[in-house]
Amino acid sequence: MPNTEHKPTERVLNILQLLAANPSGLSMSDIAKKIDSPKTTIAPILHTMAERNFIVFHKNTNLYSIGIETYLSGLTYSGEKSVIDFIKSEMEYAVDETNEICQFGIRSGSNVLYIAKVDSKEAIRLSSRVGKRFPLYSTALGKALLYQVPFEKVDLLFPDGLKPITEYTITDFNRLHEELSELNKKKLAYEKRETNLDVCCYATPICSNGKTIASLSISVPIYRDSPEKALQIEDVLRRISHTIEQYLLENNYDENTFTAYDGL
Repeated sequence: MPNTEHKPTERVLNILQLLAANPSGLSMSDIAKKIDSPKTTIAPILHTMAERNFIVFHKNTNLYSIGIETYLSGLTYSGEKSVIDFIKSEMEYAVDETNEICQFGIRSGSNVLYIAKVDSKEAIRLSSRVGKRFPLYSTALGKALLYQVPFEKVDLLFPDGLKPITEYTITDFNRLHEELSELNKKKLAYEKRETNLDVCCYATPICSNGKTIASLSISVPIYRDSPEKALQIEDVLRRISHTIEQYLLENNYDENTFTAYDGL
């Protein structure tokens, strides 16, 4: 039977599959070699894919990696409203209630991958952004993804230890275990100045069929943080996480909804 695949389309798909399997990134030479195509052939393809944000070119390393449009395309479902649209509507509600930034993330190996963000009217500069990854232990959004994960499995995610991003980042496994114990009791995670010296963050896991599949956070500048603000944010996070979990249940979204991205 003759091969009916369209070569240019095949190259695009091969590049996406290859970069998905190599999250640290690959050079143009690496890509050309692995998909058996000349660099002169794939150069314009890579340029167009990068321009459209389906892949990212990192100028400091000359490496390509998967782009945010690839993730978001994968999260799009048929129907009147996709799951990500519904989640973003709940995030907008959270921003209206708290006047603070709301972010949504999923697990990507030992990192949290930020896939949605809603800014407030009083937006602040964050270290995170859509498409950014941080170690799970260093952010509230990431810690929330470790909800009910056994400590021994958590430790295995970080064979080289917990490396600091700021002077406040957790670097001790025992302290991380203590925070995760509180998370498992209250279903709330916290972070203060661990990735950004000017920001603290509150987060909650999103669960389906008893498994954590995503997380939601609200970030606050240190100067606006207070016990009263914390209580307000915790209440909002609990309410919208419950609403999102009910939506997932009623629309038959299970624990595999976001797992296509785990480990990328």
